[in-house]
Amino acid sequence: MTLGPVRIGHELAGGRARRQRAATLITMGLGFAMGLGLTMVACSRRAHDVRSLHYVDGELRSSPPVTPRSYTAYFRARMALEERPPNYDAAREQLGVALRDTPEDPHLWTVLGEIEEQAGRPEPAMIAARKALTFEPGYTRARQLRARLSK
Repeated sequence: MTLGPVRIGHELAGGRARRQRAATLITMGLGFAMGLGLTMVACSRRAHDVRSLHYVDGELRSSPPVTPRSYTAYFRARMALEERPPNYDAAREQLGVALRDTPEDPHLWTVLGEIEEQAGRPEPAMIAARKALTFEPGYTRARQLRARLSK
């Protein structure tokens, strides 16, 4: 008979723990929903679609989705840079493909400028950095590239 109260007490304790876990999950869910709601409100005020938001180098940015061909070309350019020695010609060619689809993307122009910088071609690198800044004057990576090239 002594097991009865222990078992009941254990179930009561277990029920309390379940209720606490449920309350925690509800609180977390509400926090997530509120964060998502605030993001959507911020996006609507700035005319951004939530799907257009993404992080680039730790900065939250908004840009239209790129085409699959542009996305593939960008990653092929990155892979060409990972070769040893880096294949600058292949990287330039692939970024050219990406830029034909999305010519106003400051990130692509900045990457092209960085490729030219790594290849020891400061003039084309500066042209690419300036082009990136025409599309987004405050783009940090393009500004950093321009500053390095100005030294």
